[in-house]
Amino acid sequence: MAQAATLRPSRARLQGTRGRTSSRLALGAWLLLSACGGAQKPSGEAPPAAETPTTSPASETRPELVPVDAPAGTFLWARLKNPAVLTDSLLAATGLPLDWRGLLESRVPELVAVSDLNAPVELAIVVNPNPRRQPLGVLSWGVGSEAAVLQQLDQMNVQAEEGPGGVHSFAIAEATCVVGPSLGSTPSRVVCGKEAQAVDVLGAYALRGLPRQELSGAELHVEVAAAPLQQAYGQQVGSLKLLSSVLVRQVQIDNPRFDRAAADAVYGIVDELIALTQDVESARLQLWNKGGDYEVALSGRFPGSASWSVETFRGLGSKQALPPDSFWELPANASAAYFAQAPDAARTETFWTVAKDLLAGYLESNPEVTKATRERIERWFTDVSQYGSAAVAATGPMIASKSGERAALVPAWQLAAVEQDSARHRKLLDELVAILAAPDLRKAAAHEGKSWLPELKRSGTLAGQPGSTVYEWKLSGAWREALELGKEVVSTDASQRAELETALQQFEHGFLALIPDQSRTWFAWSQAREELVKPFEAMKRQDAARLRGLAALQPLRERPAIVSGFVKLESLLAQVASGGRSGKALRSWDRVSQALPYKGQAPLTFTLRVEPGVDQEKPTEVELLYRVPSQFIADLTAAATQGLVD
Repeated sequence: MAQAATLRPSRARLQGTRGRTSSRLALGAWLLLSACGGAQKPSGEAPPAAETPTTSPASETRPELVPVDAPAGTFLWARLKNPAVLTDSLLAATGLPLDWRGLLESRVPELVAVSDLNAPVELAIVVNPNPRRQPLGVLSWGVGSEAAVLQQLDQMNVQAEEGPGGVHSFAIAEATCVVGPSLGSTPSRVVCGKEAQAVDVLGAYALRGLPRQELSGAELHVEVAAAPLQQAYGQQVGSLKLLSSVLVRQVQIDNPRFDRAAADAVYGIVDELIALTQDVESARLQLWNKGGDYEVALSGRFPGSASWSVETFRGLGSKQALPPDSFWELPANASAAYFAQAPDAARTETFWTVAKDLLAGYLESNPEVTKATRERIERWFTDVSQYGSAAVAATGPMIASKSGERAALVPAWQLAAVEQDSARHRKLLDELVAILAAPDLRKAAAHEGKSWLPELKRSGTLAGQPGSTVYEWKLSGAWREALELGKEVVSTDASQRAELETALQQFEHGFLALIPDQSRTWFAWSQAREELVKPFEAMKRQDAARLRGLAALQPLRERPAIVSGFVKLESLLAQVASGGRSGKALRSWDRVSQALPYKGQAPLTFTLRVEPGVDQEKPTEVELLYRVPSQFIADLTAAATQGLVD
């Protein structure tokens, strides 16, 4: 294959003489892309080229086109396989009677007249030769022929200049473009970049290289190679160590234990980021159409293992499993739920040690806190750090909650279960109650007579649950004042401040229940004590609907994973309705949810999987897969049309 060649014309490129029509064509390109919307293993190099396709009739009289390699430094490739097909499929899922082709023809007839809406739209980005400047990128799409484009440009009084190989260049608004013969599924393509340099560097490759490269059969494929970025910006990443030393000095408090732990935390985070950038080979995003449902896959390949993250993923790979019975026995009205494996306690010991030393060192600097209290807190942290267990968790249906002047939607209840003895967890909670009640600690945490420490106390048992213990928590007035001040500091925007208010409502006051279940321990928490018992009552009834009966959760039964779960639109829309909206939006929630085709109950499922690797030949692969059913899309569209989603 030939190396990338410049497409600079023999004469200077000329701006269009009609600004209005130039802008229309540029806008048309944007509208086209907006409206339109087994995998191959990626590598750190350009994806392999496919076999050269059969020459089309339109190109039989042309000289032979020579394929072009990706320019050195190319790090991103993207392909929208068939914009028209994907748009039709998405619109079918939404149920919207939108004639997008007619809309395009009415808005940008010039663009529609020459473009092939069934041809791939592609993107390539390369590192700028000057690393201080932004990378260079070009976008390309298929057209029927160069002649049709040139004729359209002539009608718009936009001049085009002929360059090498029959490629013509022209300028539209703020973009520099070329149109020329192409290898691939269409005989010709248009390539545009924000800068002329981008077209010079990537233009030939976008015409005769990228269209031939195998990415995958996905409707949308985006791939990023790490090697060019490591070579271009590795030195800047390494300079983070210098900046981290400055940060360490800023957070020191002249306590040896605290200062040492702070340095360990800062340097540890920076070292992990640097190691992770060295471990990664590539990252990939894919969108697949599965008969009207959709899959979105985010994945990465990691041949190295210098980072804590990659090594931890490798270890978790051997723990992958299907969700256990405790997951499938959860109430069917849960708005979200998941099952997750946890790394071994030894993998997280360092984090707990640093956290313990930070707190202990900070308390040492306060003479009001006694040595006995500090040692008690340290023992508590040590005990907590020994727990590493798989967990099941769920969020209940959304209910209205009112605090202060504003109403919000919050989960009726939240659950979690671990395969551990309840006596150990009860001991930890009772010890935390005693620590938070310590007079010296509360005095040290006081500000203007109000303590920063939350209140936690025992509050009896949960009805119908033998051996259970209920705890009540409450944030003090100092927390309320600080959060109120924080809302003013963070944003003056009413919607963002309302989101903070909603978050505060969920944690300001509530109840936590611990329920033993043989070798398993259940936790439940809620703002309303009466809600705590409801999920357990449902799980006890033989006739109660459970997750086991939801056919839509079949994807979670197919492959073992580190994390498996789902979220319903009910849960996501509740956040939208509560965050940044007035009481009027909340009062309309019931009406809106009932008006949705599937009542917001269609689950979006997700799984996080790992294929542990050993070296460059067999790297570790991590994939996060979302499955989005057409019912979810239909509900989301219906909610949007009713004004609930911005």
